[in-house]
Amino acid sequence: MWNAAHPCILEASAGQIPCRDAPHEISPAETGTDQLRKGGNQMDEQITGTQASTSTRDAGTPALEAIDITKSLPLGRERIAILKGITLRIAHGELVAIVGPSGSGKSTLLGIIAGLDSPTAGRILVDGADITRMSEAKLAQVRNASIGMVFQAFNLIPTLTAQENVEVPLYVGRHPGRPSARAKELLALVGLSHRLKNRPNQLSGGEQQRVAVARALATNPSIVIMDEPTGNLDKTNGDNVLQMIRELRAATGTTFVIATHDPDVAAAADRAIRIVDGLIATT
Repeated sequence: MWNAAHPCILEASAGQIPCRDAPHEISPAETGTDQLRKGGNQMDEQITGTQASTSTRDAGTPALEAIDITKSLPLGRERIAILKGITLRIAHGELVAIVGPSGSGKSTLLGIIAGLDSPTAGRILVDGADITRMSEAKLAQVRNASIGMVFQAFNLIPTLTAQENVEVPLYVGRHPGRPSARAKELLALVGLSHRLKNRPNQLSGGEQQRVAVARALATNPSIVIMDEPTGNLDKTNGDNVLQMIRELRAATGTTFVIATHDPDVAAAADRAIRIVDGLIATT
């Protein structure tokens, strides 16, 4: 699992530019919707463009393609290989589970797919665009428009309500309609119309996960990436979240890529990609 307290993760969860290399401190004063709107306006000056709608995505182009991805890390004078040449294609609308033992490299792969980390070699294509060769500003634009993230630790902003948390990505880049209307629509879709004004500490774990999923869907991304979505939930809430994922995929046509140890999640997927020792074992 990624370090949920890392500044890159916190920024990514709010739709800000992901700092793949350099850390960034978030000022305690930079909270609340007024600051988010200000930050979104500043971002508009750096990057432009609108989200890709589901209807305009090329059906012949995979939602996600990884080409010979390797990742190694230094350890003293040596390098430790984490990923050893991962190649895969995921079509639009698929629900794919990435499974494997702890330490196999699946969370590292998810981080690279999401643009939170860079591969040592290889390419990641999202809707045909190579995100491994993008500037940070361009990557932020693609992440905001095309990639939704759901973290195991939820990563909701504690000072914001459920509705405001879902609105956050919509203040970055340019998106049609009013953020509040979109947030209410998505929270209704995940069954939380009655929790709009509640903050995270007033929600159960299952409800926080639902808010995180709604936030990931806010910009109508082509891909939603989830790291152990049932890992912090009891059996009942885990089953509810899994059912919600199935229903959302059917309703929106969104591609879901889920790293999991949960056999129920893997069984519910269209297919499972098993990672063992940095390599794909089965597809």
